[in-house]
Amino acid sequence: MQSVADQVIAFLLVMCLGFFVGFVFDCYRVLRQILRLDHWGTIIGDFIFWIVITCFSYAFLLWSNWGEVRIYVFLAIGIGVLCYLKIATHKVQPVLFKIYRMLGRVIQPFKRIILKICSKMKKKFKKI
Repeated sequence: MQSVADQVIAFLLVMCLGFFVGFVFDCYRVLRQILRLDHWGTIIGDFIFWIVITCFSYAFLLWSNWGEVRIYVFLAIGIGVLCYLKIATHKVQPVLFKIYRMLGRVIQPFKRIILKICSKMKKKFKKI
């Protein structure tokens, strides 16, 4: 059985996990707005988001809480997400938009090069 101090530390760590989940959700939400995903794109994106978050949360809980899932774990994750959404989301989203747009500008020349290479390879394979 864990001491009260260990449970408080575990609660705070899992609350940080909730805060991180909120941040990752913001990243996905901004990316979804930039890419303008359609219905199926949103379904696939949501599925990938939840798979990644579930795997990360599982690994984090194994590391921080020895895999013990109690009611305070769910409570702490929820409080962490709510704290993030109340405190940081309005400040983080504009920054994420700028970062994604900047990355898009950096990646654009490489995208053209890769598309040219792929089209040349496609032409060569059609000849074969």
